[in-house]
Amino acid sequence: MPPPPNYAELPSTKNFLSFTGGYSLDLAKTIERLDILAKKKSNLYPLNIREWAGMTLKEGNKANETLIDIHKNFYSSLKDIFSLEKIKKNFPEFKGVLPSDNVKAAKGSFIDKFQKGELEFFDNDEDLSVQLIKLYWGEGFSLNDLKRYADGQDLYYTMTKLHIPIADRDYGHILKLSDAQYNERLTREMTEKRLAALDRKAQLNDGEPVYIKRGPMSQEHKERISEGLKKYYQENPERLYEMSERQKEFYRENPERAKILSRVANKAWNIFGADRIKTALSKFMKGKGFKDFNPDELENPISLSKQKSITLKQFWGANEWAKKSFSKNMEYAWKKVKEEENTIYNITHVPKSFIQKVINWSEKNLGAELTENDFKAFIHPNNHEKDYFENPQINKFTRMYADSHSGESTIMANSYFLALLNTNRMLSKIDLSKTDKESRILIKTIRDMIKKSLFKNPDLPLEKTDFRNLDTGDIQAIYGILKNMCYDTYNPKYANIMDTQLNKAYDYVSRKWAPGNPIKLTPYGLEL
Repeated sequence: MPPPPNYAELPSTKNFLSFTGGYSLDLAKTIERLDILAKKKSNLYPLNIREWAGMTLKEGNKANETLIDIHKNFYSSLKDIFSLEKIKKNFPEFKGVLPSDNVKAAKGSFIDKFQKGELEFFDNDEDLSVQLIKLYWGEGFSLNDLKRYADGQDLYYTMTKLHIPIADRDYGHILKLSDAQYNERLTREMTEKRLAALDRKAQLNDGEPVYIKRGPMSQEHKERISEGLKKYYQENPERLYEMSERQKEFYRENPERAKILSRVANKAWNIFGADRIKTALSKFMKGKGFKDFNPDELENPISLSKQKSITLKQFWGANEWAKKSFSKNMEYAWKKVKEEENTIYNITHVPKSFIQKVINWSEKNLGAELTENDFKAFIHPNNHEKDYFENPQINKFTRMYADSHSGESTIMANSYFLALLNTNRMLSKIDLSKTDKESRILIKTIRDMIKKSLFKNPDLPLEKTDFRNLDTGDIQAIYGILKNMCYDTYNPKYANIMDTQLNKAYDYVSRKWAPGNPIKLTPYGLEL
């Protein structure tokens, strides 16, 4: 709609900026002007910004970026960082910044109000220094404009108190002018913070121990929430079964974190003394109408129904002894799981004697100096992205050794086959009633997989079915999968059984096998 007569049309932000000095919307002209100013002020540009702008201009600035785009792109990772230490690591210009909790605040100051939780737009779960760095440096908002959201208090004093660097005044002025959407962006950002604050307050009123943001979250944000919930449940073990739907949703969307809770619960319900609690609880639950209640349900807190959670809370209230006993179990379980989270297994899937043969042969024939450590792999059960399995150079040497020794492939195939048969026999001797639940499941799974992998008809008694024909690669893969299962369930003792049987089997087969003289195996392996 055109403006009414005698009224001048208000210029748009973009037109206004052009009128007052359009260079701010032209990156090349902006840098040209700032370079002139920088001759008199060596610290005019923030660290690396000039270089980033230069690279963009050199590439033709095809996206028509302005200074604010360069600035925000450079600091874009700040929005996903919640630790001041990590900010310092990624951005050395902030190495001198102080955590807000470590600053003695004057009564009534902005920091004092923050520490008391009196600020509507700032999150007390996150260091104030981190939040101010994100808003001022990450988003490029001026201190004067942020004042509106800080109870009208001057933030310059706060920034100085926290040792947060202040941008050059000319740079800051031109940075703001280069953003045609500045006011809209500021309003949107602070509105989002206010809505988040209201949501946080609502969750707090609902009894949520940790604020779980709505919508997409970065990995670091998820980790922060996960750590907060873990801390809460470590301090309040029985409340693990009073989990809100919001928390359950978080864990469903992050199954790797849910797995940790299940491991803790599994350990707590399967250690000494837990059976007595289970018996009493089963009786209590069935008396309350849950005739189908199975204590195993408690090993997955996320899937426990609301009705059963309420009844479980009643059980704790009526049985203080059970609550105290379970709390001790949970304390132990959290400790063990924490240890497991930092566990790294140094492993190998080949016989020791074979390794030594390759080492000796490689030195003699190739001049290569190898050690046993060169054949090691690393497994991180809690973070398989860090696993290290194959050393291409070592793989090359082992293949060259095998190719130069007739029959070595057959020896290896027989060795792994015999090792698995003997592992099955050793595991069959373990009294499962004296092991924990995880071990029982693992042992049964390994034995079942050995039968299905090695025998043509695993449903028949072993002596009534034939072996499968497997080549070296297949049988090694089966061995590796089963052994890795031991590490994935933090049961290295069963992996050690497999190692022992493989070393014995290889030594035996190496001595006994010869062309035309095959190794005669029984379904139950061989006594070695």
